[in-house]
Amino acid sequence: MIVATELVRKQNLDFEIEADGNDEITKLSTSFNIMKQALQDALYQQWNLEKNRSEFISSVSHDLKTPLTIMKANAQMLERKIKDEQHKTYIANMIGEIERTEKLVQELGTKMNDEESFFAIETKTVEPGHFFKTEFAKYKDFVQNEGLTFHTSVLDYRKTANTIQIDVQKITQVIDNLISNSLRFAEPYDGHIDCHAECHDDYVKVTVSDNGKGFTESDLHYVFQKFYQNNDSADPHKGLGLYIVKHIIEKHGGNVQAWNDKGAVVSFQLPAIPKNSH
Repeated sequence: MIVATELVRKQNLDFEIEADGNDEITKLSTSFNIMKQALQDALYQQWNLEKNRSEFISSVSHDLKTPLTIMKANAQMLERKIKDEQHKTYIANMIGEIERTEKLVQELGTKMNDEESFFAIETKTVEPGHFFKTEFAKYKDFVQNEGLTFHTSVLDYRKTANTIQIDVQKITQVIDNLISNSLRFAEPYDGHIDCHAECHDDYVKVTVSDNGKGFTESDLHYVFQKFYQNNDSADPHKGLGLYIVKHIIEKHGGNVQAWNDKGAVVSFQLPAIPKNSH
């Protein structure tokens, strides 16, 4: 029995305890065999699910590469032909988003099955005021085209020009997830989304809010959990957005919170890097 317990601990379930008789040890051995078989069946089911998930992710990421390549090629062709500077800015933003999506697809295909690799970050020094002002500006036309009002602000309370160390692509992904969520849940009429950044000496705080129905009590307890989805919501998303946001921000040494204030509010903080530490 001791040897069998050690085998189970090592997830080696390819064995059977001989049980022949009618005493207590035999009954215990029989129960152990039943438990071991149930555990083995559960593990096989889990392994099959993981295998199917891996194959599905690989297939989807592979199928996305071709349309992204075509879109990028068409956008680059337009960029060469169009002379109007305003339109060239739109196309440059389009190409930048396609390239970001290409990187995300590549990560999806190679790293999603290993969360530590998927959430690994490669940081560089960034001036936060300029970075968040530029990032927010990318969404202005998109949000307004959806019939919503888009307010942004970047306030600088720093006494020294402290910077932040971030993985630009990952933080861009965070902002994209938060604004995308607000787009889904903001009021369809007279709706608005607000994006604000505050630069302090010790930290940078970013807040994204909307005037939708807000979070339920259940949302506020579980919204950052993997695959959490409010059953009352008509939205079919799979509940990964805020889970990814939380992990990315925590990988940067920051924190994220969600609450209600005339709609849903999500805010995250990133630590600042003192100027004299560079």
